[in-house]
Amino acid sequence: MEYLSYFTTKPIILLMEIIFMVFGRVYDTQLVVLLVCVVMNLFLRPLFLTVDHRIKSALCINKKAIKNAPALCLSFAVHIMILFATTSFFMDVNIIKGKSLGPIANLGAGDALIDFSSFSVNVLPVVFFVISLLSVLLSKDRKRFHKAFMVVLYLCITVFLYFSTAGNALFWIAYAVFSLIEVGLKELFKQEKIKALFKENPKMKKLKGNPALFFMAVFYLIILTSLFIPTNIMKVSAAEFVDVLDVKNPLHYLFYSFAYAFGTFGIWFSVFYLISKETVRYILDRVFCIICFVAFINYVVAGSYLGETSPALFYFEFHDFGTGRILISLLLSLVVGAAILILMEKSKTFVQILIGVEIGMVLFSTVTNCIKINSVYSGLDYLDEENEYESIIHLSQNGENVVVLILDRALGTEVPYIFNEKPELKEQFDGFVYYPNTVSFGGYTNTGIPAVYGGYEYTPERINARSDESLEKKHNEALKVMPVLFAQNDFDVTVCDPVYAGYNWIPDLSIYDDYPDISAFNTDGKFNDSAPDDYVGPKELLKRNFFVHSLMKTAPLNWQLLLYNEGQYCNPNFNYSKKDDSVYQSEGYDADFLDAYLVLTSLNEITEIEEENNNNFLLFYNATPHMPNLLQEPDYVPSRIVDNREYHKDDRDKYIVDGVELPMQSAAQLTHYDVNMASYLLVGKWLDYLKENGCYDNTRIIIVADHGRNVHETEKIGESDIEMEFFFPALMVKDFNAKGFSVSEDVMTNADVVSLASTGVIPNPVNPFSGNALDGHEKESGELKVFYSEKCNLEDNHGNVFVKGKWFSVHGNPREIDNWSYLGEDSNQ
Repeated sequence: MEYLSYFTTKPIILLMEIIFMVFGRVYDTQLVVLLVCVVMNLFLRPLFLTVDHRIKSALCINKKAIKNAPALCLSFAVHIMILFATTSFFMDVNIIKGKSLGPIANLGAGDALIDFSSFSVNVLPVVFFVISLLSVLLSKDRKRFHKAFMVVLYLCITVFLYFSTAGNALFWIAYAVFSLIEVGLKELFKQEKIKALFKENPKMKKLKGNPALFFMAVFYLIILTSLFIPTNIMKVSAAEFVDVLDVKNPLHYLFYSFAYAFGTFGIWFSVFYLISKETVRYILDRVFCIICFVAFINYVVAGSYLGETSPALFYFEFHDFGTGRILISLLLSLVVGAAILILMEKSKTFVQILIGVEIGMVLFSTVTNCIKINSVYSGLDYLDEENEYESIIHLSQNGENVVVLILDRALGTEVPYIFNEKPELKEQFDGFVYYPNTVSFGGYTNTGIPAVYGGYEYTPERINARSDESLEKKHNEALKVMPVLFAQNDFDVTVCDPVYAGYNWIPDLSIYDDYPDISAFNTDGKFNDSAPDDYVGPKELLKRNFFVHSLMKTAPLNWQLLLYNEGQYCNPNFNYSKKDDSVYQSEGYDADFLDAYLVLTSLNEITEIEEENNNNFLLFYNATPHMPNLLQEPDYVPSRIVDNREYHKDDRDKYIVDGVELPMQSAAQLTHYDVNMASYLLVGKWLDYLKENGCYDNTRIIIVADHGRNVHETEKIGESDIEMEFFFPALMVKDFNAKGFSVSEDVMTNADVVSLASTGVIPNPVNPFSGNALDGHEKESGELKVFYSEKCNLEDNHGNVFVKGKWFSVHGNPREIDNWSYLGEDSNQ
């Protein structure tokens, strides 16, 4: 039944959701419910009228019921499918539940307008039946059998509505009112006058539809929106669309997008076309042909790539289209539409050829995309071999523990302000030294993370110097430097989520297969059983959102923001829209954030503390700070509805440390701050757990990030447009038996992690793969060369050297802009 709904009722539900969310941006929920009822009825009215006309025509030809069965069945099917769709919509939309409208206490439940002490009576379904019955009885152009059929149909709907919601009953009351108005208009103007008013022009009678052309256009729209555009998205990073808890080929989402598209274009519009008059078919031919070409134009003009998206199809930086670009696209659409109309008058065959060419192009591209996606999925066969696990982190009470915790995009600039707002963190982070003058060698994970794992031999400059080796080989080598080093020195080694291992989005843990003393795990997304009860993951949403995303990309540019709806594609239950243009409010969950956040919430549960004297090394990666989100203050926890306005009335003091104020006005600034705060709060709880279980003092802990982010308006470097903050990662270190929380002004880099972890624990540590000393001597030259490129995905960097980017040099304190120099693009010498 679920699969069948994608072909039948879900397209109707989707339309209702879009209408609900578009009006919901302006009006209160109660008014939006009424608007949905009215607008949807106006939209569906031509379908109802056409079906009714077919029944009348059938009855005129033959009065025997058996001969009229097809028309009657069609009417029954259309009404019942729409009834199921409206019922599902009004039952599932959470925001409607509990909302009152006049005497109706709850639009999401039965109206219960007559309430006795022991039971209540729903009145609205009865109102629907009375109005519907009145429209049938007053209608003089229906045969007796037709009237009897409609009464039975309305009676069935009434019984169904009685056990449904008040919102659903209002929709069908609107339907009944429209039916009654139509009957009244007919009686007012008399049949003859209406027929004369709408009498077809003799020339119009000659207009004929072209079913072959129409269904070619329908087929094209189906494959464009359900196959071509979704596979264009998947091919960029196919592995991101694989659920690590339920490993399936990402191509399985195409079934759902295809079902949505086929139900929308292949069933609903096609049924309407087939039962319509020839003049209507003639119009629909032209409308759908124009849509075919304009949709492609919109997709090309908008660009198939608008920025980096999450696996939930959320653009990290979705930019509004400029007025000029919108006007150009509209003008181009008008020109293309006019050209298609002219061509159809001259030669329908030529238009059919053009649509055929479009079909061939998108089919070919779809096939090649599918081959690429399937190839990536085939390389993820290692995921099936990963076992379930509970205890991942092993620490000793009596041996030495070394922990390296990598927090992706943890901003070094925010640490003082986070600890200022939450002073208890200084107690939890007892013994830590914070290094504010820390530099990253790359502005993004792809280029910044290798040096964190492997040290100075894996900066972008040094990686590019080994131009005869693949980036994958060098990256995997960096991931193995510390684990192999510590394993060779009698440490029990655990690695969690080694970034891009095997040069895959989902880490390929097999890179450690040659080292039996190394235990490796992927944790991201594997603790979602502790997610909030009202959370629905992206893998479920993608069944719907791939198709809506395609509709968005093919719509006129001025409509695309409405359909995008802040990344939730007009889903009323999981929208991520800001209310009242407030940067302090949001709705909905970010699936990527929860995948990482829930790992940190589970740290205590997955940590096993032992009494043995063995030594342990833990290399743990987590991306919670990388996923900017508004969290509910003051505890900074995820919530479907976040409203922090009360906490930001007089909040300047907490953003001022040593007389320096941290800019906190934009959404980017607030969301980055929130996820960074949440990360430290959760790590702090884990540190308390270590103290309570007697393995804190004997543990060296390094907290580090791979890069920063330009959210707090630092100065731009030289003649470039790149801000310093891209290269300011967090770095905090607690040594064995250290006490107090302090700040060091030493100039550091995140490539110092290897030497910080091994010094004093491993005598004369060297890189197991090169034999070079891991003591950070490379920093003695005083010059640090860092790299920035927005081509930061594995799909962009899969050769031997990083693609072209901008290079910078920094001497001394990196917080001083005068110590930076811009070296230009693609200069790594």
